[in-house]
Amino acid sequence: MSKIATNSIWSSFSLKGRKGKLSFLSLPCARLVVKTCQRNHPTATLGDIELELAEYLKHAPKRVGGSKYQRPASKRGIQDCLGDEDH
Repeated sequence: MSKIATNSIWSSFSLKGRKGKLSFLSLPCARLVVKTCQRNHPTATLGDIELELAEYLKHAPKRVGGSKYQRPASKRGIQDCLGDEDH
């Protein structure tokens, strides 16, 4: 999915187009994606593939480049954890 479009684009899609989003399944590339998944994972059912696609689209806004992405807080150094007791 990341090879087809960016997270900023996928942020505006859901699998079936609910909650004001566009439908991924209505895109011309949707059938291609599903067929490719079936070829690469022959034991996966159509329901399994759709579930994974729905999860990918669900979390796209929170990934880098998505509409709701927030940069993670910087990691605190060891000195911050120890406090100023020594000084």
